[in-house]
Amino acid sequence: MIIEDRILNLGGDLLKKKIIDLKENGLKTEPAFAKILNLKGNPYNELLKLEKLDDIEIMNLLESRVHLD
Repeated sequence: MIIEDRILNLGGDLLKKKIIDLKENGLKTEPAFAKILNLKGNPYNELLKLEKLDDIEIMNLLESRVHLD
């Protein structure tokens, strides 16, 4: 999905590492993103909803929902 690439580019290396770690532990891509972003419901549908957001809105989402420490 295009939104996944946008999220990874905006989220940086630590976000990429967290996604990779989840995938290495058995999660598929979309469920890994949903877990990191704390999305509720169907991960595929919830990620598709994010495609309409601009980069600033995605950054705000990342800042409010993702803890990269």
